[in-house]
Amino acid sequence: MEGGKSNPMVLTQADHKGEVSVSPGAEIEVVLPGNPTTGYEWTVAHTDASHLPLVDSSYETRSDLIGAGGDYRFQFKAVASGEVHLELIYKRAWEAEVAESFRVTVKIL
Repeated sequence: MEGGKSNPMVLTQADHKGEVSVSPGAEIEVVLPGNPTTGYEWTVAHTDASHLPLVDSSYETRSDLIGAGGDYRFQFKAVASGEVHLELIYKRAWEAEVAESFRVTVKIL
């Protein structure tokens, strides 16, 4: 996959454990389903901010119904050449156990 400057490369759970290549200046958006009303939240567990810093993150619900799930969105920008092992985890802040994870290798060429 190639990422461009104008349109971010969108990664989903289907890309878990995969590898992507982008050019410096490219934006990557990771979109993962979740439901914060359960206490679980996606957070960035690992990135290399000198190569692939987190630019923004948000949560969007898919419904107006109370307790409905939605999508967590994490936006990263490739700023320098290198290889980054990006990892996000889905867990409750007060628990040590990780319920789910998302890992991808990003090659910035």
